[in-house]
Amino acid sequence: MVSYKLHEYWSQYQVIEANPNRVERLSLASDLVLTSNARIPDTPDVTIAYNGHLTVNGDNAQPIGAFVINNQDNATTSGVLISHCENITSTSTAVRYYLDYSSNPYWYYLCLPFDVRVEDITNTANAAIVIREYDAAGRADHGPSGNWVDVAPDATLQAGHGYIMTASAATYATFPATAETRQAIFTPAAVTTPLDAHASVQPTDAGWNLVGNVYPAYYDIYYMDYTAPITVWSTGNRSYTAYSVADDNLALLPFQAFFVQRPENVDVLTLNPAGRQTSSVIDHSAASVRRAPAAGRSVVNLTLSDGQFTDRTRVVINAAASDDFDAATDATKMMSYEGAPQFYSLLADDSQLAINEGQQQSGLVDLGMYLPADGTYTIDLTRADIDVQLLDDGQIVQMPYTFSAPAGTLDRRFSIVFASGTVTGIDQALPATLQALPSYDLQGRRVKSPAVPFLRKGSIVISK
Repeated sequence: MVSYKLHEYWSQYQVIEANPNRVERLSLASDLVLTSNARIPDTPDVTIAYNGHLTVNGDNAQPIGAFVINNQDNATTSGVLISHCENITSTSTAVRYYLDYSSNPYWYYLCLPFDVRVEDITNTANAAIVIREYDAAGRADHGPSGNWVDVAPDATLQAGHGYIMTASAATYATFPATAETRQAIFTPAAVTTPLDAHASVQPTDAGWNLVGNVYPAYYDIYYMDYTAPITVWSTGNRSYTAYSVADDNLALLPFQAFFVQRPENVDVLTLNPAGRQTSSVIDHSAASVRRAPAAGRSVVNLTLSDGQFTDRTRVVINAAASDDFDAATDATKMMSYEGAPQFYSLLADDSQLAINEGQQQSGLVDLGMYLPADGTYTIDLTRADIDVQLLDDGQIVQMPYTFSAPAGTLDRRFSIVFASGTVTGIDQALPATLQALPSYDLQGRRVKSPAVPFLRKGSIVISK
């Protein structure tokens, strides 16, 4: 009624009356915003279709019959519910999720806002659905391999806990909430998820948790009460990407699961409701307080591509950070072996990092990669807050840099060095007359020439 009375055309009518027919079923395929007083009459079944957005304001009660929201792994077409009301109820609640299929099946990462009994899950194609969870305790004990375990057919998927799933055919799978938890999807409040410590002797294997966005809406990670990196699976790119609240703009999909590696003294992750959005578009122009990156931070982003898939790694120079692994700022590389190249930086102990934030006192960071096939690959620089150069076996090369290599792991062939004037231990560039001189190690062996044209503090140059 309000929309008609405010409309430029329909408002010209003298009399506007409500539809006398009772609304039994309502399917939303576009935007519907309920003001503080407006409510959908009676108790209809409500389905939010793809591209449908329902926003409920005010505290007036909104009873609903069967509530279903449609979602898929897509940045533009998922259904959205944004509730600012504490008095929405339903007689039943379900998420309907589209599971695509190809000759190499896709894995989907889901985190639901309510509990679901596995035996209650149905799908339109009568396909076989495999659901797995991450054994973070197992990773802490024996490392990063072999930690996905099947969820038992009689198990219950827990609210706030992440899972991966795939199907034997393209299908629409329905995940119905248990009667005890079905109202959780309507919450207008912040949602807090506990994080397990999972202590390990290897820091990069400790503290893994698969959690997620439990809101039925896109979610801007800027509003999370959590500042450590998160790791997100990209279905189309067949790879994991680490994101930082300080450096990245990202809107999570509705019900999207992601990994975190719990920092010391952090035991929860909280999603604040201000981060909910009806789309994946990021706009911080109206944000009242913007988190400012720490002073003295310089970010370098590098990508590795085979022409079809692209992976990235990040090195951050931060005078206040440690060069040892710290889950509060660093992100361990979560490896994927589904046909996409993998890219990471290396610590001295061979730990593989997707985000490597530290003082970088040596002025040089070694890179590593996993190449799924023999072929040609390209390294490129997509962001550089400081001058940086790529080395191939110690030789400076220009980016984008294309090279050929066989399948397998290729560690420490490539590295990056930073120009002088940064917060690293590099003091000054070598004079041009010295750059062409051959170089020798402390055992008197000649190393590759020309030498890297940077002189670190405390270095000596020996010529013959």
